[in-house]
Formats: sequence, C-alpha cells, structure tokens
Amino acid sequence: MAAGETKAQAQRAEVSLTGDLLSTEHLTVPLATLGPEEFTRPPEAVPAMAAVDAKGFFTELARVLPAAGREGTLPLLTLVPLSLAGKTLIMAAIDRYRLAEGSDAAFGDHAPSAAAVDAPFPADVLSAVLKQFKSYDGPVGVGLLDAASSDIPRATLSLGDTTVTVRAREGKFPAYASFFPNEFVASVRMDRATLVKAARRAGPWRRPSAARTAPSCCAGAAKTHSNSPPSSAPPSSRSASRV
Repeated sequence: MAAGETKAQAQRAEVSLTGDLLSTEHLTVPLATLGPEEFTRPPEAVPAMAAVDAKGFFTELARVLPAAGREGTLPLLTLVPLSLAGKTLIMAAIDRYRLAEGSDAAFGDHAPSAAAVDAPFPADVLSAVLKQFKSYDGPVGVGLLDAASSDIPRATLSLGDTTVTVRAREGKFPAYASFFPNEFVASVRMDRATLVKAARRAGPWRRPSAARTAPSCCAGAAKTHSNSPPSSAPPSSRSASRV
C-alpha cells in the first residue's frame, strides 16, 4: 500500500503476475515460485457413498461440535468421526469431560454395508464448513474410507461444486459406546428448553472447583457425558440422555 493510499484504494489496485514477477502500479516484487510437481498431492476425493440433507446435517453438527476437544496435546479428541451405519450417518465428539453424539438419516442408492464405515474429520474443518455453507440447502454427499478399505483412510464431504477431503490421522477414537450402561434401574426424559433454562440459572451457584468438569448441557449436545463425581441418582441410558 503506497503512502497516502487508503485500504479501500489498495484493495482495488490491479495486480499482475508475469513469470516470477508480481507487479502493481507502484512496485514490482520477485517471487520464488515452485513447480506443481513440488507440491504434495492432495488426497483423492472419495466418491459419495450416501447423502444427507444439509439442514439436518448442519443442525446435528452445531449440537456436536461444542464438545470437541481443543487441546493440541490430545489431537485425537479434536476429531469428529463420521460413521455411516446402514441408512444413518453418526457423528460424535468428546473433550474428556463431555461427550456429544448426533445422527442424521442418509439417503441414496448405496447398499448399506454389514459393518459401519467411519473416518474422522477435524472439528475445526467441520466448523469452517458449517460457517461457510450456513445458507446451503442442497444435499451433502458423504464418502468414507477407513483403514480396512484403503491404505489412505480419508473422508470427503461434497456440497454443490465444493469438495472437502481430509486424510485420517493415526490413532483410534475412543470407543465411547462402553461409557453408557446397557441396563439401568430408571430413566428420565425432560424438556430440553426447561433443562437448559434451569442449568443457566444454576450455573452461577456451582462451586469453582467443579466448573472445569461440569458438562455443558447448554451447548445443545445430543448426548452428554461428564467425568464429575457420580451422584446418588441412578445412571440413565444413552437414549434417555438426549437433551
């Protein structure tokens, strides 16, 4: 930006690239260019195995993503595994203190496999997709390749003319199904709006030492798990913990 020039004027300036020279009206800068062969080839997109409705998919993502980990020291917890089981797409996130799981109906001509196929997606990538395509209302294509079906496990989301593909990271996401009991004494189902309102009212009164482990039910997760000390209330099933 030249002296006395505003940002708006600089943004309208013409820029040309000739060989390895980048030129504007006021200056020319040499660039160290690289040939296409010197770049790492991006992973090939996985053909869509099924599709989900964008509105339902984004709604579930918004409920699950707040529970994703953000600590770089625990990279596996910063992932959101997408799993295609029959005609259902399942997504989950955990940050050690809470767990959220969501699901959406999948459709298409794919033949449901006997075993679920899953691949992890970085939570920050899904957050960017959610933000960038919030007005998108078409189908979202889902293609998954796990370690059992490819030497390069990866996942692809197709939204109109945009395709997002990520490689799977090494490691295995926690088998969270074992966190919940298969048998229970009693279950409780509550209206979500009432529960959220009560949690917000009780929030300021909780002990500071418990603030770190308290589950954030206000995040709207479909299923929530906490590492806080157990209470006297009987454990509830996974289906009963939907808020």
